[in-house]
Amino acid sequence: RKTPTNLRTTVYVKYDEKDLYVGIKDNRDPDKIITSIKNRDETWNEDYVALMADPFGDDRYGILIGVNALGVQLDEKHTSGSEPDDSWDILFRSSTAIQDDGYSAELIIPFSELQFPETEIQKWQLGFIRKSYH
Repeated sequence: RKTPTNLRTTVYVKYDEKDLYVGIKDNRDPDKIITSIKNRDETWNEDYVALMADPFGDDRYGILIGVNALGVQLDEKHTSGSEPDDSWDILFRSSTAIQDDGYSAELIIPFSELQFPETEIQKWQLGFIRKSYH
């Protein structure tokens, strides 16, 4: 469902030659955050934030990379005509913190872990997901 949220979310994106940096701030009452420590890719039914990227910009391939409020990593690959593949795991660094006004997440994603066109000019499609249960 692609509808605007009534909960405020702020996203920052930067990059350098080696890494993509994403910061996400989820603003809300921290007592309403649903989160737990589980294995990687097992927190889909909890609150989480994520980057959804299509490095080819053609809507046929996408990657989701995110974390829940306690830092459990989530990642999956999407290809047209198939179900999302959460057995796809990449090495990325993440950090989270629960604060008085919600939680924040930082992701450092090495470009070497991703598939993308080998062209000098890149044109990606980026989106951001904030899954909230309350």
